[in-house]
Amino acid sequence: ERFDPGEAILRVGEDSDTFFIIRSGRVCASNKSNGSEVGSLGKSQAFGLQTMIKDAPTNATYTAESPVFVYFLTRKDFHRMIGSWQDALDGISVSRLTMRKTRITRKTRITTVTKHDHLKLEDLEKFNVLGKGAFGKVKLVQSKGDKTVFALKALSKAYIVKNKQERHVIREF
Repeated sequence: ERFDPGEAILRVGEDSDTFFIIRSGRVCASNKSNGSEVGSLGKSQAFGLQTMIKDAPTNATYTAESPVFVYFLTRKDFHRMIGSWQDALDGISVSRLTMRKTRITRKTRITTVTKHDHLKLEDLEKFNVLGKGAFGKVKLVQSKGDKTVFALKALSKAYIVKNKQERHVIREF
């Protein structure tokens, strides 16, 4: 999004659900209480994070000093992509709400794997790493077709064979 010089991007006291990253240009941040300049922000710097995550009014005004182009992320987009802010801090990439709504048993897991065994890596959109272990990583992925979400475990065959762990890996399934 583009802002012209002198144009307010975010005003003190506004309820905003948007986080901004400056792509180009300069932004002036001014103090809530007296309007004095607090600082100037430039390329790759960000503002609005506290307002977005705490759902509270902003405590500063951010005004374009020059033509400014920003990237922005709304709270709704953040939740859709990552989950809640607390989940992100905890390193959980899927929202707790999604996890509570999904009851996975061994039977449904096997059904899901069988139902989607035709998928190839290029059929999946990859997101964050959910976890790392001795044998590999677990990534959050989503089918590009039906939008089903999976935890995809990627194992290092060389490491497993070298350490004679084949039986342990086979038992996991």
